[in-house]
Amino acid sequence: MDFGSIFYPIRRRIPACLLLVFAFATLPSCTETDDAKITWNPQMANSFDELRSGFNNPPIDFSTAPFWVWNDKVTKEIVDTQLPEFKKQGIYMVFIHPRPGLITEYLGNEWFELVKYSLDKARELGMKIWLYDENSYPSGFAGGHVPAATFATSDPIAGLKLNKLDILQETDTTSYMLIIKQIGNSFANITNSRDKYYGKPGNYYAFTKWYYPKGEGWYGGFSYVDTSCLWHHGKIYENNHGWL
Repeated sequence: MDFGSIFYPIRRRIPACLLLVFAFATLPSCTETDDAKITWNPQMANSFDELRSGFNNPPIDFSTAPFWVWNDKVTKEIVDTQLPEFKKQGIYMVFIHPRPGLITEYLGNEWFELVKYSLDKARELGMKIWLYDENSYPSGFAGGHVPAATFATSDPIAGLKLNKLDILQETDTTSYMLIIKQIGNSFANITNSRDKYYGKPGNYYAFTKWYYPKGEGWYGGFSYVDTSCLWHHGKIYENNHGWL
């Protein structure tokens, strides 16, 4: 597993000591009488010593929560080794984050068994587990489950590629799904009447379909999906969230 990436969320944070200095520099001066009038939030520090203690050992809800990358064959032994190691570093929350390289079947029976085992182990250690709602990124393909369920019955088009033509020939227009002709200062869709313009000069804008590359390992052996398609959104929810 890419265990080293757990420190990514920490690198860009402002040092806690600077935040502490800023916080106290901007506080107005007050007396003991003023302090007695304050209704303290039980989740906030009630004294400087308590605040300082919180910086040294933050409560679990204020812990950093890095990605816990699952990108190989996940086992209970790995869980037993890595979760205590997170805790040793002062990390009490993690996101289970599937990434390319994952061998354990995403959303398979073994996957859910390992997720449950991780939750039980985290509870035992006084930690919290978050679930990243996708297999890798960008979101939308559920580790290949969405394209597997959709591409057999849909055209996985990703966009249109423009081809500018000065003349239309019957031999080179059969592959175009959309043909627009400029007529003066306007444009006309001549896709269904293209045969009337064969051999005639003009300004034509012919579009072919453009597809995401197929067989991509990053997308579970498929291409990416059209996330603007409402039906695909239903499949994304069904695969990534429907089991909740």
